[in-house]
Amino acid sequence: MVDIRDLSNTAIALIIVMLFASVLTVRALTIQSPEPEKFELKGVTRMTIDPKMTYTMLPNEVHVKDGETFIETFFIQNVEDMYAWQVYVRYDPTVLECLGVSLSSDYLLSSKVTVSGALTSYDSVDFPSGPLQKVDNSEGWVLAGDCLLGADQADFQGSGTLCQIHFKAISPGASPLVLSNDIKQTFQTYILNFDLTPITSSSPIFSDVFVASS
Repeated sequence: MVDIRDLSNTAIALIIVMLFASVLTVRALTIQSPEPEKFELKGVTRMTIDPKMTYTMLPNEVHVKDGETFIETFFIQNVEDMYAWQVYVRYDPTVLECLGVSLSSDYLLSSKVTVSGALTSYDSVDFPSGPLQKVDNSEGWVLAGDCLLGADQADFQGSGTLCQIHFKAISPGASPLVLSNDIKQTFQTYILNFDLTPITSSSPIFSDVFVASS
């Protein structure tokens, strides 16, 4: 059992916290260490594919100069029974630096009580209103997610904005951005329904970033 109060700046993997008490049932999402033995959903052998659910990454092609920053926005469409979400994005760390993850004003869970909204201290200091997150600019990946807080809330249905990831171009070149749901990866992109079943779309999403000299 993991308490969300144990969340620290070194926490980097997405896990589910279930706290049952006589007066309150809480389901929460936190970031913890990504060592394989601690990642509860490693392998995700029970992953369900939903062909109706899709992800969109915009813009899908970015042209910037060395030193410039830009934002990628992630959307989900046709989702059903969503209690939690996670995105795992890979990039070339020699071309791009990830600055962090934030939530926009049209965040699809903005009207609900969430774990990210309940926490006051986690990895993001530049984006205090952002989701739970971990950035690894040495290997080139970012992991972010959020979860409803409390079992009495209705699951999300429909389409909307998940998050915004902020990048900086650090050298000329090209880098793909890959929103991965490959079950062979340590982490995946998926949602969790109320029964904590991981559900993903039928294919990963790609975007291309081209960096020119200043």
